[in-house]
Amino acid sequence: MKAAPFLVGDIETILNADSLHIPYAVGVMIVYPDRPLPSKEDSLVTWYSEDLFLAGDFAGRSSMMLNYFLDYLVATIKSTKRVKVIYFHNLSRFDGILIIKHIIANRPEWGLKPLMRNGEIYQF
Repeated sequence: MKAAPFLVGDIETILNADSLHIPYAVGVMIVYPDRPLPSKEDSLVTWYSEDLFLAGDFAGRSSMMLNYFLDYLVATIKSTKRVKVIYFHNLSRFDGILIIKHIIANRPEWGLKPLMRNGEIYQF
């Protein structure tokens, strides 16, 4: 039996004037454990807030970028039914907080339930 594919993601941020981390880029790659990694050009999907100038200020562009990213995750999971896991760099203390904050503010219908232990996010 082949190993199930999974997604690997990362979010990059900058500090705003209030010293809050605001996402400016996000990327994700689908990985098939039983295949060699494809080239970045063939497998890495990225979003950048600066590509969304019609969304207004930086916070608006950041939010729109994260919405596009979440839409991609949902579509990928639905179309690749074997994908059940998404790994994030720094999920437990950084990326996870950014994602949860965004989902609560923008996708409340998802009913997010994070699994935490010792103050760290393990899954949601």
